[in-house]
Amino acid sequence: MVPSTEYRSKRKFICDKIKLIFASSFSLSLSFFCISEVVEALEMHFPCHGEKINLSFHSTCHSDDLKQVKTNFSSKVPVLESWNYWFSQSQLISDNPLSQINRNFKKLDSLSNLDNQQSQFNQLSELEIKSDNQYWLDDNVFIAKGQASLVLNGGILEAEFIKYNRTLNQLVAEGNVRFIRGGQYFEAKIFQYDFGENTGYANNVYGSIDLKTVADDIDSLKKEYRKSHSASNQIENIFNQSTISFKVGDVDERLDPFRSSIVNSKFIRRWRFIAESIHIHKSGWTAEEIIFTNDPLNPPQLKIQANGVYAKLNKDKESYTITPKSSKIIVDNRIVIPLGRRTISKEQKKWISSFDFNDRDGFYISRNFQPVKFGDDFSLSLKPQFLLQRFLKGHTNSYPMIGENINTLKVRSHNNTYDLLGLDASINSKIKHWNFSFDSNISTFNPKRFAHGIRYYAGLTRKLKFSRIDNIDMSIFSAYRLKTKNGSLGDNDIYNTYGVSLSKANKWNSDNLMYQNMMNVVVGKYKAESIHTKNFISALRSEFSNVMSFTYVLWKPQNRLSFANSGYTEIFPTISRGLSFKGTMHSSVFFYEGFESQALKTFSAGPELTLGRLESDFFNYTSISIMPSLSFRSGQSPFKFDNKEDLKTIQIALSQHLIGPLLISSYYDVNIDTDSELYGKTIDAKLALIFKRRAYESSLFYDINNKSGGIMFRINGFNFDGSSARFD
Repeated sequence: MVPSTEYRSKRKFICDKIKLIFASSFSLSLSFFCISEVVEALEMHFPCHGEKINLSFHSTCHSDDLKQVKTNFSSKVPVLESWNYWFSQSQLISDNPLSQINRNFKKLDSLSNLDNQQSQFNQLSELEIKSDNQYWLDDNVFIAKGQASLVLNGGILEAEFIKYNRTLNQLVAEGNVRFIRGGQYFEAKIFQYDFGENTGYANNVYGSIDLKTVADDIDSLKKEYRKSHSASNQIENIFNQSTISFKVGDVDERLDPFRSSIVNSKFIRRWRFIAESIHIHKSGWTAEEIIFTNDPLNPPQLKIQANGVYAKLNKDKESYTITPKSSKIIVDNRIVIPLGRRTISKEQKKWISSFDFNDRDGFYISRNFQPVKFGDDFSLSLKPQFLLQRFLKGHTNSYPMIGENINTLKVRSHNNTYDLLGLDASINSKIKHWNFSFDSNISTFNPKRFAHGIRYYAGLTRKLKFSRIDNIDMSIFSAYRLKTKNGSLGDNDIYNTYGVSLSKANKWNSDNLMYQNMMNVVVGKYKAESIHTKNFISALRSEFSNVMSFTYVLWKPQNRLSFANSGYTEIFPTISRGLSFKGTMHSSVFFYEGFESQALKTFSAGPELTLGRLESDFFNYTSISIMPSLSFRSGQSPFKFDNKEDLKTIQIALSQHLIGPLLISSYYDVNIDTDSELYGKTIDAKLALIFKRRAYESSLFYDINNKSGGIMFRINGFNFDGSSARFD
């Protein structure tokens, strides 16, 4: 029987309604209701006679909707499982269109566990699959071919071929595989992952990893994701974010002319890497060999080759620690430095070596332990030390004779076992609006001279607000053997002190002027060395001071980030070329119980000139600052540590590019008061020879006054947009 025109018209109208329902953004419960009713009408009255209906839809589902569907329609209505996806294909509606439509969906095993599946369903409800061709191979295997992409909560997986087996809960991606989410990016030839076992495998891998956010970024069930970095090979928006420094001896990082642009966090977040294969496990991943670089550009100037690598999720559940069985640094593909078993982590280095000739007789090693936390507001950090150079010498020169005062001359004496041990300990706690800190430094556990071998500082701080004045810093403090330096008088210790301080800082900037102001009020009891003798005196001391400083830019050419050039001068800090005039005015008055007061006014001002961009191999950067200083004093302090003696000084700082990556930096501060007994005495004088590359830096330091030196090796960390091309 041939259907009538009216019959065909009504059937076409209902078929069009099906298309509209599937394409609409109605909730799935409404869609199921309409589909059920319309399909039932089709079955009973308007068979489709083999015509095709093209359906394209994006479904949204909630468990309450599914329960309602089950109640109303029982087995007549197809049910989606928790995975939603874009689906586009032609479906033949035959004698039983309901059964045909069922083939387009994966069914839940049952509707009885909908409540248990609510959370997972809501998390996975943003899955989207796009490809040139996609289909169900059978009831369990879904295939996407040709420029296939899978998007889930901000994560994007791209490949030429994607297969998902819902029975085995396994995903396979092959051919130009790329994944990006948040700060993580990788590409591979093959990627396999078992969602049930949380295991996987990737072959011929290159990528970029952000250690701080990797735990959150790879958790595909989290909807609150950060904006992903670009996957483009074009690197943009590069800036020096952090450093890792290895120091030995007397190192003064202020001699680095670019220090202001570096945040010394001791942790590098962004690393690029290549590996032949990576195996993913529940608690992390492993690789037989992997090469990391902190350098965002190619060819990388520094690489870390690691063998037998294991990466595990840290206790904070937010970051990873990468530990190899062995590793080595490759510098400019020329110099190889064995590292042994070193870790790449957000955590501090476990073993530290350093020098202290004043309290520890030279070289010593210390062990970093993770802070012990009691709740969220209290932590204890311990760093035990072994004084290696004191052990090798068999004696110490750091203490006065046993039984003598601490300010008498130091003498040579034999060690015992307790003299070889030291400790740095700190306590940090929060009590309501107060922050408490306690830092102690112990250079011997010999009970006969323990009082000569310990220093500590304790402070209780908080923010205050008086009327309309806010952000006032208040501190209640106590200290024992506190180190200070007073110009050409050299280093002095405050034997003990306790008191209270208030400070308020302000600053503002305009196009050409930068201004800062700091006010301080300090009242405390002090015991320290007298200005006239070696004896200790005690007095109540009150200080009122104000420091104003400014920088006025006289000339400022257009600056740009110097990193796009070839050769050894590729570095990333912004070079602020130009001519500035800097000045400081320091006013203070001191009152001492039982002694006369001291009032000071100090004025210092001078130019700073910076030329060059480090864009050529010879003498392409110069920075020089000349700062004469004039002080006026009335009265005198009874203490040696704060009596002003250098009334006329001049400070000269010079940094000069020599050749390639080599720079020299110096600082010189000298007394130029012809009426002073200290005329011509050097207050401070230091030199540094800096080998500066984009990805790393090596420096030699020398302190002329103290006749001491040190070395430093620094690895720079960068943040950037893009992934850059694979490196060799």
